[in-house]
Amino acid sequence: AMAAVLGVVNRTRLLLQGATRSTAESVSFAARHTALFGNGLYRTAAFHTDVKRHVVRKQSVCITSRLLSRHANTGIIPGVKRDLGDIVKLELLEAEAPDHVAAVWEKYHEEREGTAGAVVPLAEFETIESRAKESPMFIFPVWREGGHFMLVSEYTPSSSMFAMTFLEDYKRNPSLATPWMSVLMFGDLAQSKKLGLLRAEVESARLTKQEAAHLLLLVRRYYGLDHYDQVWAFNHAQRHFDLDKYMKSCPKGVEASSVRSGGGGGHEK
Repeated sequence: AMAAVLGVVNRTRLLLQGATRSTAESVSFAARHTALFGNGLYRTAAFHTDVKRHVVRKQSVCITSRLLSRHANTGIIPGVKRDLGDIVKLELLEAEAPDHVAAVWEKYHEEREGTAGAVVPLAEFETIESRAKESPMFIFPVWREGGHFMLVSEYTPSSSMFAMTFLEDYKRNPSLATPWMSVLMFGDLAQSKKLGLLRAEVESARLTKQEAAHLLLLVRRYYGLDHYDQVWAFNHAQRHFDLDKYMKSCPKGVEASSVRSGGGGGHEK
C-alpha cells in the first residue's frame, strides 16, 4: 500500500513539474506579492505534493434582513468551518418556499463583500459532494490581465468545505498554506426543500468578489457537471491529466456563467 501511495506522489510531481517549462521564476515572496497584487499578473511555477493528502429572483432587502442571522456580520475567514445557522436564521428559512429560499440566499450574497452564493438542485449538490469525497484535490486558475496564477483546492468531508490556497504557498508547506478562499456546502435543506446551498468566502485583499463567484462556478462545473473526468484523472490517473488541455478549456469568466442555469456547464474553447 505504501508503495502505491509513493507511486501516486511521484507521478503527481512529474506531472506538474513538467508543466513549468520556462515559466519558473526565482523571486522572493515579496516580489511575487508585488507582481500578483501590483499589476495583477503572476505566472505560476511547478506544483507538487509531498503526499497525496487530505482541498431568479431578486427579493427586497427587508425580506433578506428578516432571515439573516445576527451572526451574519462576523468577519470572513476562509477555511474556517461554518454552520448554516451562523449565517441565517435557519428556523425562518425552513418556513419559506424553495424559490424564496433561493432568492433570499442569492440576494444576500450579491450585497455582501467577500462572498458569493449559489443554490443548486439536490441532485447536483449530492453529485458534487460524492465526487469531492472521491477526488478531493484539484487546481483552479485565476486569470488576470496578461496572465494567471493557480489555486490548489482540497475538499474536507468533515467540514463539507473546499479550501483553496495559493499554489506557491502550498508548494512550500501544505500544512502552513493560508486559505485564500473556501467553498462551504450546506445540506440542511436537502430533504425539506430538495436543494443545497453553496457559499464562497474569500480573503478580500487577495481575491475579488467576481473571482469568488467565478471560482464557485468552476467548482460546480468540474465537480457537478460533465467535466469531472479531469478532476478524476488529476487524483487517480495523473499520467492521463493533460494540464495544457485543461488550461485551454477552462473558462476564464463568461463561459462559466452558463452554469447558473444548470444547463451545460459552459462551452469549452
